[in-house]
Amino acid sequence: SRSRENRPYALARASRGVAVIDIVGSLVNRGAWVGANSGLVSYEGIGAQVDDAVADPEVTSILLDINSPGGEATGMFGLAEKVRAARSVKPVVAVVNDVAASAAYGIASAATEIVISPTSLVGSIGVVMMHVDRSGANEKAGIVETAIFAGANKTLGMGRLTADARANYQALVNSFYDRFLETVAAGRGERTTAEMARATEASVYIGRDAITAGLADRVATFDQVLA
Repeated sequence: SRSRENRPYALARASRGVAVIDIVGSLVNRGAWVGANSGLVSYEGIGAQVDDAVADPEVTSILLDINSPGGEATGMFGLAEKVRAARSVKPVVAVVNDVAASAAYGIASAATEIVISPTSLVGSIGVVMMHVDRSGANEKAGIVETAIFAGANKTLGMGRLTADARANYQALVNSFYDRFLETVAAGRGERTTAEMARATEASVYIGRDAITAGLADRVATFDQVLA
């Protein structure tokens, strides 16, 4: 038989029984093998590496090497659930090296523990949706848009933001936010309850302040954790 280090089809690199999964760049749902050189990393690709590491008998623990400002909400919840399942089989350590914000923190929260450096940025537990109104600019340019549609809500949010459209979008944001809080609490337990996560008001914490806030567990370097 061949060891993992000599197998070309192993998805996550591993050394001395530790599988290292890089989570570097903005997070997107699909695109299995987009990587740091593109500035993107996908939940799909991360999940495949987690599955590979869990299934491999040569891997005894998993290290998530995270440097990401976050990204798409869709897909993060499923990956966090996968990481929580993985940690019931093998220890999963999230190393914030040096940013785990928003959706990236959602992933980190699912690990057995979160390790940070003195300058790591952690948190931003929140959800944002942007609406851009270009109707004024279109009017000045002499552009007239006419939507031909079926379904009363199909054009919701197009053009000027009405009160009904805003309420609809706010409900969507609130739904994702509640799920985010539940995901953090499912991973962190009493260390970071949903109430504690909500109380952060999506703030970002640096270094030991993150530990004080309950968002991280200890300070160490990547090499120290790997060793």
